[in-house]
Amino acid sequence: MSTDPRSPAVQDPAAAAARGAAVPLPEGVSLGTAHGVDAVLVDTPAATGVLLLDGAHLTSWAPAGGQDLLWMSPSSEFGPGVAVRGGVPLVGPWFGPGRDLARTVKHGWSRNIRWELASARRERDDVEITLVTPEDAVALRGEAVFRLGARWTWTSP
Repeated sequence: MSTDPRSPAVQDPAAAAARGAAVPLPEGVSLGTAHGVDAVLVDTPAATGVLLLDGAHLTSWAPAGGQDLLWMSPSSEFGPGVAVRGGVPLVGPWFGPGRDLARTVKHGWSRNIRWELASARRERDDVEITLVTPEDAVALRGEAVFRLGARWTWTSP
C-alpha cells in the first residue's frame, strides 16, 4: 500500500474481524482503514487501490510500478456523511441540487451513505469488488462494481 500521507491505508485484520467481515476476501484484498475510515484495500501484482465504504469512493489507484493516478484535495474530509473531495466519487441519483434545484444534499445521497461489501473476487491480477447500499438506508437500492487491475473500471448494473 502507498505510504503517501494523502492516502494512508492500514491493513487491520483484527478490526476487520470485529466488523464482522462475512464476505470471503481473495488474496490481495483486505478490509482496513484509510484516512481513518473503513476501506477495502487492494494490493495485487497489477495495482494497489483504496475504496472507501463511505460513499463507495475510490480514493487511490496505482498501476504496478507507477504512482497513484487519482488526485485528492488536501482539504478533503473523511467520515460518515462527508463527501470526499477528489478520487472517483459516485454521484446520484441526482447531480448538483437536483432537477428542482431544491435538494439539500448536492450530488445525491449515494456519496453520503455507508455502502456494504457484497462480494470480492480475483481473476488473475484483477480484483472485482461489489458494493451495495444497505437495505435500511434509502428506498432506492444501489450497486456499484469496481474492477481494479492494470486498468480500473466501474459499472452500476
